[in-house]
Amino acid sequence: MRLLSFSIEGRATFGVLDRSGDGVIDLAPRITDIESLDELIRQERLADVSVFLDDPADHPVTSITFERTLTWPRKVFCIGVNYGGRSAEYAD
Repeated sequence: MRLLSFSIEGRATFGVLDRSGDGVIDLAPRITDIESLDELIRQERLADVSVFLDDPADHPVTSITFERTLTWPRKVFCIGVNYGGRSAEYAD
């Protein structure tokens, strides 16, 4: 399941890529009590999405504008050991 936030024709919404990866299934009209992907995740309602995975795509991927997946992530974890020579700095 590949979730995304996107906009189309000036309207911000959220959805899931269809199984081919070429289309987007718009979840906003299907899950009407949720306003964003952030809220869907906060309310632990990812299982609600699975019933729509075989629906036909509402929009081709080429017609949407991808937005930040989560508009306000609560925590971001990352590590900065991207170069082989740098790992010695983190040996301790």
